[in-house]
Amino acid sequence: MRKVQIKTSRGYRLKPSTHRLIKSLEEITQTDSDKVLEASCTLYYRQIFKIEENKKLTITAQRKAS
Repeated sequence: MRKVQIKTSRGYRLKPSTHRLIKSLEEITQTDSDKVLEASCTLYYRQIFKIEENKKLTITAQRKAS
């Protein structure tokens, strides 16, 4: 028996270019928009997190060098 996932509609308005990008990624990955958006957001989050961590490391290194 499959587990039913509840989807929450948020009503976000996306630009047509964003819709086209999502559609393209759906076709490439052969998945639905939920999985495409989740993976995209996860990758973006990790990228932002790495940038912030690098900033902290740089500041710490600069303080130690001073």
